[in-house]
Amino acid sequence: MSWKGGIWHLGFGVSSATLLLWNKDLFKESGLDPEKGPKTIDDIDQYDAAITKLDAQGRVVKIGIVRWTYLYTYGNAAVSWGYAFGGQWTDENYTQVTADHPANIAAFEWVAQHAKRVGGPDKLAIIPPGFPVGQRFATGNVGMDGLVPLGLRQVLEYKKDFNYGIGPLPHNPKTGGKPNPSWGGGFVIVIPKGAKNVDTAWEFMRWVGAEEEGAGRWYEINTAFTGRRDLPWVKRAKENPIYRPYVELLDITTNTRPMLPVSNFYFSQLHQAMEHVAYGRKEPKEALLEVKNKVTAEWERFKKESA
Repeated sequence: MSWKGGIWHLGFGVSSATLLLWNKDLFKESGLDPEKGPKTIDDIDQYDAAITKLDAQGRVVKIGIVRWTYLYTYGNAAVSWGYAFGGQWTDENYTQVTADHPANIAAFEWVAQHAKRVGGPDKLAIIPPGFPVGQRFATGNVGMDGLVPLGLRQVLEYKKDFNYGIGPLPHNPKTGGKPNPSWGGGFVIVIPKGAKNVDTAWEFMRWVGAEEEGAGRWYEINTAFTGRRDLPWVKRAKENPIYRPYVELLDITTNTRPMLPVSNFYFSQLHQAMEHVAYGRKEPKEALLEVKNKVTAEWERFKKESA
């Protein structure tokens, strides 16, 4: 990545675009069309209402979707639903933090309402004791969720006949959301200032990010993709039924994680904000305004120290 005339890091890995998966068997059991996945936020609401079930103690034993930790984490959920509702996390020139964008607030309000309706996150009883939380989709108690390719592969290793559908992240046209609000991220590699073996480090960076052997190893070990589309991993991934949808969606995905020099700090603040909102500790607008102020201050600090 170049910024203001200097190279800051080399992007070598692309995380897959965010897709929504649905459990076809649970859809059918709930009276829904198993071949019709959700296209809009209204669809999610409708399907979630049909699937969600509580036991005699008021615990949620089946749920349509866990909105506050969609795609594993609070932070991923925050970014996903913000884009789905038509929000943005920075301005077009990446000069301002826009966490309190009206559509982002609307997305957080939607999550908060759902969490309150089921009694809060602590009411969930969808995962058996000892079961990996990250693989809750494999329990058969969750109707819709986001998974990365490795996660989907693990679900299918656990249950080979798992019957699922897959499609783009739904959107909310009522708040300005557009079709395919899916987003992607990635991995970068840097040579720290003052490093003693700069030439060797650069050779490794080039091998893992741009050469066929290194990119192929990254794909095989991590089930992740390098940013070079002209390498063989693209053809191999498109021939694999698990990876094909992710690679094909990457070609048309334009949204990304918030792209700032302090993006990790930004993401951690969104994670905390979504958690607070889901548990009812803060109101959505309050939480997101706090994120904006904290990230803006951190960005200013970074610019002064990096001048």
